[in-house]
Amino acid sequence: MATSVPTRRVLVVALGFTVAIAAIVGGLALTSSVNAATYTTATNGPVNWTGGAAWACSAVGPGAPTCPAGSYPGGQGIAGDLANLLNTPQLTVNTAIPAAVTLNTNSGTGASVTVASGGSLGLTGSSAVTGTSGLNTLTIQSGTLTNSGVLTVGAGSSGGHLDFVSGTLNGAGTTTIASNGV
Repeated sequence: MATSVPTRRVLVVALGFTVAIAAIVGGLALTSSVNAATYTTATNGPVNWTGGAAWACSAVGPGAPTCPAGSYPGGQGIAGDLANLLNTPQLTVNTAIPAAVTLNTNSGTGASVTVASGGSLGLTGSSAVTGTSGLNTLTIQSGTLTNSGVLTVGAGSSGGHLDFVSGTLNGAGTTTIASNGV
């Protein structure tokens, strides 16, 4: 059965719109991950997650904006910022962090993150509460931790530890706790 010329035109126009919409949606999806930044703890001891002196930032990816002074992982509203904990920071999350981050404590030596009352922290990507030279800890204490990625706790020679005092751990992600992680 042959198609008429008007029917072919409609099909061509529909295909053109479909390709254009797919390109726009794909471009938007790539934009958010391209603008994510890498943050590394810049201090030791107790400090608030949102504290300006807590983090050193480097923008990554083509077209990534520079990190504003006082910025912190998840603070710019772009999901996927990488939060690397080095040495012995003791970070407290007591406010809602706008965007999910990827948390990495492997280089910490007794690093800790506490999601406290009023605090909420989202995790995305492949997050790890592990350690090679000191026990690193993630504590949920009346706050909310939402995992939409993969969270591994307790792997590594010194492990990592999840302290669940009270609060909420939710999300569609996968949480794996090794035998040395509890």
